[in-house]
Amino acid sequence: MYVDAVRTKRLPNPGTSSFDTLEAAQKDPLIIAKRHFYMSVIRSFKPFLTTYQTDQPMMPFLVNDLADLMKCILWHFIKREVLLDISPLQLARIDVGDKRNWVHPKEVNSGFGAESTLKELQRQEKTGELRALEFKRDCIKVMSTILQKVQDKSPLKYPTVRQLACLDPRKMFSDPEWCQGKMRNLVQRFLHDKQLSGGVSAGMRG
Repeated sequence: MYVDAVRTKRLPNPGTSSFDTLEAAQKDPLIIAKRHFYMSVIRSFKPFLTTYQTDQPMMPFLVNDLADLMKCILWHFIKREVLLDISPLQLARIDVGDKRNWVHPKEVNSGFGAESTLKELQRQEKTGELRALEFKRDCIKVMSTILQKVQDKSPLKYPTVRQLACLDPRKMFSDPEWCQGKMRNLVQRFLHDKQLSGGVSAGMRG
């Protein structure tokens, strides 16, 4: 309403960059599709961010939850064979900016809302196939940039963080031998770094 009022000269143009952004957005036929895409990305991150805003001991669950979050985003634009049986460490190292790993723009999943809006715009002939492909490429660039930031700060790169997953009760139940091996590695690391003193309990096997 404000932009329309300025356009019809019922209100003066404030001459600010914020207003220019709003005016450009109103002229963009894909603005609703873009908003749906952004909301889809936000919804993917929100549960993780909400869960880990706590003082509770969440470290044993971090590797699995962060890996699931990254896979959730990667499945939208990375080829399936690249993600097959990928480990948490590989997730932290995969080159998400490498176009050879990307699916074709037509196959990009920009979210239900964005996909539905895009199809409706094409049906109404308000946007063409070329512009739709450009939108999909922009979606890839956004998700790729976000994941590069996640990788830069990712704790998945650190062996100790990955090994602490052995304290996850679900992992203890499903693969106790793996957990025992990782716990031995943790103890060895802590002893090496002099973060444990007095030796290991005689009751500990191996």
